[in-house]
Amino acid sequence: FSNCIIAECLSNATHKKGEHSKGSLIHDYCSGIAIVGNLYAHNVARNPYFKAHTTGVVVNNLIYNPKSKIIQLGFVESEWRHTNRKPKNCSVSVVGNVLYHGRDTEPGIAMVASRGDVFMDDNKAFTRDSLPATLVSGEIVILSEKPVWPIGLKPLAADEVTESVLANAGARPSDRDETDLRIIKDF
Repeated sequence: FSNCIIAECLSNATHKKGEHSKGSLIHDYCSGIAIVGNLYAHNVARNPYFKAHTTGVVVNNLIYNPKSKIIQLGFVESEWRHTNRKPKNCSVSVVGNVLYHGRDTEPGIAMVASRGDVFMDDNKAFTRDSLPATLVSGEIVILSEKPVWPIGLKPLAADEVTESVLANAGARPSDRDETDLRIIKDF
């Protein structure tokens, strides 16, 4: 998934759990998933979310104004209770991403949280006051090497991500519709 605008996901519709403004869910056992160069804006959670047994990369994404969860790693124990399988941590490379807390962001939340195995490099996170924000919290195992990496993927430096994503995200960056323009302008 690359160069997408994943924003303002449907919040209160017909989901039995109620509020459900979620970005991207990488469900159990999906492997080799690449989330590259996207704008995630104004989602409550899943910016993105990698569940049990998953592998992938989260590279050069711009994340703005998430509410309660940002890059989520982990699984829900109760979903495995009546199976004959045991959940396993996801293995993800998180490289060159930029996070800006916004008006809806709960204070103190980390860029990467919950439970999983992650390689981290050159990520930047900022509070609403432009101070450094927390990068990691929870039961995160920091890996010294990338567990997965697509052949030929060359990440931008985090300092270049904001400008690149704002210029290239969306179906037609040179001819954006009113909604995409509003989301970019809001950032």
